[in-house]
Amino acid sequence: MKNIVLLLTLLFGFLNNAQATGVNDWNQFISENTGKAQLYQNNSEALQARLALLQAAPAGSRVKIATFVFDYGEVVENLAAHICDATRSVRGVHVELLVDSKSGDQLDKNGPFDTTKDMKKVEELYQHMANCGAHVYIHNSFTDYNEISAFMIGTGNYIPNVFTAEDANGSKVSALQALGRIKALKAHLQQVMKSKGYDLKLVSFINRLQNFTLALSHLTSMAGRYADNKNLEREESPEASIEGLRKSFHKLITDPLVAKTDVETFGNLAEDIKKSIFSDPLLNQIREKIRLYNRLNHRKLFMVELPNGKACGFIGGRNLGDHYLANHEDSFHDGDVMTCGNLQEGSLMDQMAQSFEELKTDRKDPLMTGNLNNIRKVEINHHYKFDKLKLSHLVLKSATFPQGKVFADFADAKLLTSGWDPRGDDIHFQMLRAIKREQKEIYIETAYAELNSSLRRALEDALARNVSVHIVTNGYFISDGMSGMIRIAMAHWNEVMKKRYPKLFNIEFATLQSKHMIHFKGAGFRCQKRGDQVYRTYFMGSHNFHQRSGFSDKEHMINWNESTDGDCSTPSHDLISYRNEYYGKTAGERARYIKTYYNPKYPEFSSLYFELLEVTRNHNDEKHSTIARGLIRTFYSVTNQGMTVNYRHPQKMETFVEKLEEGGLKDLIGFLF
Repeated sequence: MKNIVLLLTLLFGFLNNAQATGVNDWNQFISENTGKAQLYQNNSEALQARLALLQAAPAGSRVKIATFVFDYGEVVENLAAHICDATRSVRGVHVELLVDSKSGDQLDKNGPFDTTKDMKKVEELYQHMANCGAHVYIHNSFTDYNEISAFMIGTGNYIPNVFTAEDANGSKVSALQALGRIKALKAHLQQVMKSKGYDLKLVSFINRLQNFTLALSHLTSMAGRYADNKNLEREESPEASIEGLRKSFHKLITDPLVAKTDVETFGNLAEDIKKSIFSDPLLNQIREKIRLYNRLNHRKLFMVELPNGKACGFIGGRNLGDHYLANHEDSFHDGDVMTCGNLQEGSLMDQMAQSFEELKTDRKDPLMTGNLNNIRKVEINHHYKFDKLKLSHLVLKSATFPQGKVFADFADAKLLTSGWDPRGDDIHFQMLRAIKREQKEIYIETAYAELNSSLRRALEDALARNVSVHIVTNGYFISDGMSGMIRIAMAHWNEVMKKRYPKLFNIEFATLQSKHMIHFKGAGFRCQKRGDQVYRTYFMGSHNFHQRSGFSDKEHMINWNESTDGDCSTPSHDLISYRNEYYGKTAGERARYIKTYYNPKYPEFSSLYFELLEVTRNHNDEKHSTIARGLIRTFYSVTNQGMTVNYRHPQKMETFVEKLEEGGLKDLIGFLF
């Protein structure tokens, strides 16, 4: 009798949940969304859709959630309440949550990222969900990880104990020995360069590059301080900082390594650096350890597996937090797709589930071999006394399932992944293949349009075939952290393409005034030709189409094809049309969020210049207008005869940085030199 009552209770609870969400019949819901997908562009609707599926999950379901960022706020409070409700014995849902340690790691252990009250709340929220019965995993939870991160980002004043590891001979290596070896490396590289006829000072170049970066950081900090306090001394004023930035940039671009070295030499130099490090057991060991600690899980997944062998899941760019899943004045432009299907081996649902499991078990990378602690499970602790987290805030709010934009041709969708090896970045390879096959129109949207040489060459070839290329990305000031430097690094290529192909090449930037950063990652191709086949192909997921996504972060993306006619007619309902509709059909509508910053009078350098100029005219934002003024004075000279660009040979800088990045040395460069 007791079992019958429990069964009826479970059934009644499930029916109530299903009715509340609009998922009245799971079989019908899955049938309606198999071979199809729904695109969620509105953040709040994307949250509601997730919570509705979790709310309706019947007993025996398994929920898999992966995120890079887990930011404290209303979204995760709501999510935690639903997770704890699902894991109650009366519901009987198995929930797994995997997050990266940069959002919070271990309770009662102060790390360099534990700088805010919200970080402590996140760590306590992990504990609360674990106590509820959820399985919470922290990715990259290393003792030394936080130490090495603090050292690399300048918040620490010590050499982390990663350098006390044994060298190839089994002897211990102290920090001083490691630094001494690096000093010897500098001298060795100088001799290599000299023997090949490069009588240039690499150390000088690296120092100047660092000085320019520091000068830009100083100007950013000073502009903020000055906006709040006009009574600073003259040597601390923005004008002094602007002059310092201008001088540091002039020294950088006049450095012999930049001014006199051709592209091939840059490539050879990068190879010499790599060979020198790889041939030294100690330096290579240090490099491998830092590479290990710098690796992230960047995949985003929200998946409900039903007891009957079917499942529904979301994949896209959204992490968990208010920026991604709420409609606030500074929330992000983002998106993901939801689809359903069978969990049979090899199916899309199975691929999604395996992508999640791989994060817990992958040992393919030699650096991970024997490293058993890259994932840490938060253990149950009912005795923990919550300090920062207010459990009363975790209120269960009923969710209803909203309708997204429909992709009706989704039957052949597959999941592409990238790991920690650029040679295994299937997303990059498939993107390249799609660019090379395209005959009509390419659309790329990403937070960081840092396109490497292979993507740039492929896009240039596409433009030469009369294929239109449309890129949507972030402007300098709306980018997060130092990512605005990507805007500067790519400015030369962007402007050359616009000048060469004014009617075919279009790049739009999210503006500072809009307050909404682009976080969407996707691409569309409307006329793929392979033999006798003609079709459209699309990508959506977590990969930003830049090198970090393929080398230091684990990513995944859904790739699907849609049928088209022989003339590749423009469809009214596809990813490209939905994104264009989202931002607005007219220039006036789009200007609320994104702009081209193109002026045909100055085609060679208008894009970056006019973005900066627009910000200088915003007198209500003195901090950013000061920074923009400093960048204009640094990069451009304006006279009665017109404008000239001060930066020289940008393609050499791009090539040098790219080579270092390909070898995994970009993350090390500041420390090595």
